[in-house]
Amino acid sequence: MPRPIARGNWEADRERPVRTNVLERQILQIIDLVLFAFYILLFVRVICSWLQLRRPPAILRSIERIAYVVTEPLLRPIRDLLMRYQSGSPIDFSPLILYLLLSVARRLIGRVILFL
Repeated sequence: MPRPIARGNWEADRERPVRTNVLERQILQIIDLVLFAFYILLFVRVICSWLQLRRPPAILRSIERIAYVVTEPLLRPIRDLLMRYQSGSPIDFSPLILYLLLSVARRLIGRVILFL
């Protein structure tokens, strides 16, 4: 008579009901919201750098300044790292790389929220 196959821990964990912690879920949702706002500010900064208006309205200047102040601390290290490899290139790829990193972070946070 064949013996029953022993079940691994991962199978027992999968059948166990998932316990949701409301506070953890809300904290992760706030982090996701902050990352989304950062993504929007990064997009605004890129668009403003493409436009290069001579005399932008005051509201646009203040939005551009906010976007610059918020995004520069994360763009600067990426830009410094890229300078080694893209010397002489007129295109700054640091916003693209930061966008990809933000996308990965948002997906990871989304998966964590789903499993809570």
